[in-house]
Amino acid sequence: MTQMSDTLPAGQPATQPAAATALPLWRRPLFWSLFLLLLLALFAGWTLWTQWQAAQARNAELAALAEKQRAHNELYEAERVRLKAALRDDPCKAKDALRVSPALPGLLPDPAAKAETKDEAKADTQTSMPPSPASPSPAPEIRNTAELMEQATVIVLTQGSKGVGMGSGFFIASDLVFTNAHVAMEPGAQVFVCNKATSGLLPGRVAAFTTSGGRDYALIRLDVQPNVRPLAFKGQARRTDRISAWGFPGAVTGGDPKFMALLKGDSTATPEVVFTEGTISVVLERKPPLIVHSAVISQGNSGGPLVDEQGAVLGINTLIRLDDESYRQSSMAIAASDMIVFLREEGVSFIPAATAEAKSDAPPAAKPSLGHVTGGKE
Repeated sequence: MTQMSDTLPAGQPATQPAAATALPLWRRPLFWSLFLLLLLALFAGWTLWTQWQAAQARNAELAALAEKQRAHNELYEAERVRLKAALRDDPCKAKDALRVSPALPGLLPDPAAKAETKDEAKADTQTSMPPSPASPSPAPEIRNTAELMEQATVIVLTQGSKGVGMGSGFFIASDLVFTNAHVAMEPGAQVFVCNKATSGLLPGRVAAFTTSGGRDYALIRLDVQPNVRPLAFKGQARRTDRISAWGFPGAVTGGDPKFMALLKGDSTATPEVVFTEGTISVVLERKPPLIVHSAVISQGNSGGPLVDEQGAVLGINTLIRLDDESYRQSSMAIAASDMIVFLREEGVSFIPAATAEAKSDAPPAAKPSLGHVTGGKE
């Protein structure tokens, strides 16, 4: 039997296994996986960086506004201290000192910066006197309820001894705005109102004011008469009636770029009026009557109108109540039936809903004196 040898014959080369062919990197799945992960990481880093930059810019803007507000508050506090000190002086000597500065540097523009016309110069001396007969401006063309409410609802900015306040209001005459007393802050306070129809801020004064008997009313007499169509009053509100609330809630208006421009001194900037709708849940027969409704309102809606589908005023939005257990909000408005009584007590004419269309084309009534101010000193 022949034995196999483990050695090869001399001179014969050994057979080598075939070498494996190496794949280039771009053909390897791991390479592309790492490349995609790198791209995702770069994109995520860029996104985070841009968000951080935007947050830094917002924080810087908020810090600047906070610093500006702090400086304003210091000026108001200094004015309050000055007026308090003036009260200790002789009344005759303190008369001029007790006048609040017409426009402290702050959130509201200085009305003195405007050129004063002859008619504006006479406004203060004619507050208690009816104006001479004049041809009324034609009422603006109103095509629907939305247009009626947009030109009749105003944002109210108040400057008083307690600082600056904001709320809503609505025209009941061409130079008279109805709002809440807690928006007007105090009798005689300097007030500015505006909407798209006014073409800028209009100055005025709180001419009537009451917080007695559950009421929360104030009337603002403007220095000029814009071309607007006032709202009419409807004294009867019923459960399940469709309603809408109009105004300038801080939750929405605070994010309006036009409102931010207004705060920064652009007196021509006019924030957008906000509309919410719902139904009347119940009318609480108390004194004054309260309308509980489902239209969403929030801080800033105070003083705004609650109206029916034709735009007639059913009430004035005044407060909200929250149920801690169910987290349900109840929106409440003081009924127009009591508002009408208040206007009659003050000697102020108003437009009943039944004659709203006829009244809108009639010449404006003479200005009531509004000499009586309830809830404060004249």
